[in-house]
Amino acid sequence: MTLRAVVVGSGSAGRRHAAALRRLRPDAEIVVVRRTGSTQPAAELERIGASTVTSLTAATDDGCDLGVVASPATHHRQDAEGLMGAAAAVLVEKPLAATVEDGERIRAAAGDRPVVVGYHLRWSETVRRLAATLADELPGPPESFGFSVGQHLSQWRPGADPRTGVSARSDLGGGALLELSHELDAVRHLLGPVDAVLGAELRTDGAPTDGIVDTVADLRLELRDGAVGRVHLDMTSDPAHRRWRVTSGAVTVTGDLLAGTIHVDDGHHVREVHRSDEAERDRAEDALMSHLLTLLDGAEPGSRDPGCSVEDGIATLRVVAAARAAAERRGAIEVGTAPDRPELRPATSALVDQVRPQ
Repeated sequence: MTLRAVVVGSGSAGRRHAAALRRLRPDAEIVVVRRTGSTQPAAELERIGASTVTSLTAATDDGCDLGVVASPATHHRQDAEGLMGAAAAVLVEKPLAATVEDGERIRAAAGDRPVVVGYHLRWSETVRRLAATLADELPGPPESFGFSVGQHLSQWRPGADPRTGVSARSDLGGGALLELSHELDAVRHLLGPVDAVLGAELRTDGAPTDGIVDTVADLRLELRDGAVGRVHLDMTSDPAHRRWRVTSGAVTVTGDLLAGTIHVDDGHHVREVHRSDEAERDRAEDALMSHLLTLLDGAEPGSRDPGCSVEDGIATLRVVAAARAAAERRGAIEVGTAPDRPELRPATSALVDQVRPQ
C-alpha cells in the first residue's frame, strides 16, 4: 500500500523532511501544504515529485498515513490538531510549540497516536556517541557543563531575506530561545531534568530581526541532581560554532558538533574518540524520519517510544518560559508545573554573565 504523507510548511524544515521521506519511501505520495503567496522555493519540491496544496483541509481530504508539522512555531498547535484526526503518526518540528499551553494542547490531541518532536540532533551519530562517552568516561555524575551554539542569522538560509523569515519574527515564534532550543533539549536528554534557571540575560540586537525576538540568550541552569552549568544561544556569531562540554572530577568530555568530533581530557592528555563527516546531518534527518516510519509501521498504540516525545517538547518549553521569567525578574526561577507563570525564588547565585561556555 502506498504511503501518503502530508507535510505542513514549505520552508527549509518542511523541504528537508519531504526530501528525507522521498529517499526512504521512493513510491510515497507526498503532499506539501504551501500557503498562498509563499516565497519559499518550490523547485526542490517539484524535483522530488511532491505535490502542493494551499490548505491543510485540502491536503487531508483523501486522508493520510503520516503527518509532518513544519510550519512556524505559533501555528504548530492548530496544524498538529488538524493532522491528528487524519494521520496515524505525526512529526512536529522543534520547538513543539511557541508556548507551554499550546504544547499541552498538542499532547491532549495526540491521545495514543505516536508523536515525535523533531529535535533531530538526538539521532546524530556524534550526539549518540557523546552520550555513550559520557557514560563510559566520566568518573561520576556531571558536576558542570557548557552548551554553546551560535551562527549569524544572515547565514542560516542563504538566498533568503533573514528579516522576513520565521527566526526573525516574534509573531511566528522566532528568536534564539525557541529556534536554538536543541541545546536545551540536549541538556535534558544527556544530563537529566532541569530544575531551575538560576539566571538569564537576553539581548535583542546584533541580527536583522523585528527587534523584539531574543538574538542572544545566556542561561545558568541547575539540574535536578545539583549540577550547574551554562547554555549560550545566539543568532549573531560569525563564524558559526556548536560546542558541548561536560565535566566530572578531572575529566572533561567535549563535543564539537560542527566538526563532528568528540574529545576526552582526563587532566593529563586529550584524546579524540569520535570523528564524523559532513554527511552526518543528512543521516541524522534520515534516521529521525526512519524512526517515525517504524512507529507508523510497527508497534501497537500505547507502546510506541517516540524517541523525543511530546512530554520532552513540553519540558523544553518550560525551560524557555522559566528563562524568560528569570531575565525579566532578574532572579532564579523554578522550572515547575506552571511554567508560563513560574514562581520567583531568591537567587542562589549571581546572575549569568555574558561569557560563552567554552
